[in-house]
Amino acid sequence: FLVVFKSGDTSRIAMAAFGGGLVIIANTAFGAAHVRRSRIEVARVYGAGPVFILFHVVARELLPQVLDGMRLAISLSLVLTIVGEIMLGATHGLGTRINDTLSGFDLPRMYALIGLVGVMGYLLNLIGRVVSQRLADYGKHL
Repeated sequence: FLVVFKSGDTSRIAMAAFGGGLVIIANTAFGAAHVRRSRIEVARVYGAGPVFILFHVVARELLPQVLDGMRLAISLSLVLTIVGEIMLGATHGLGTRINDTLSGFDLPRMYALIGLVGVMGYLLNLIGRVVSQRLADYGKHL
């Protein structure tokens, strides 16, 4: 990412998006491999076409896996962003502040910032879980 995007915010964003995207793709592939064939066959028996089967049968089977992948991707992207800020020499951000407090031997502030990142990760995961539960419930009623 440094070679393509140079050093800056773009490379850190691309790194986090790439890592998160891989997690979402892996979870989607896992979900697609475990779609129940019996539901597809029942839809075919009732005369459903391939587009209907894709959007109404397969998509509903994939939804929980995709949403779980998105929750994992949020957490991984947060970690990659913090590490990217530390490693790539950012001028602002929590990773930079953590690195500055470490180099200045301000350990209480460093641990407070690490705790803040942990709380942010927990809250983002909680929001992701609530959203995924609501979307999964909505998908059941379609």
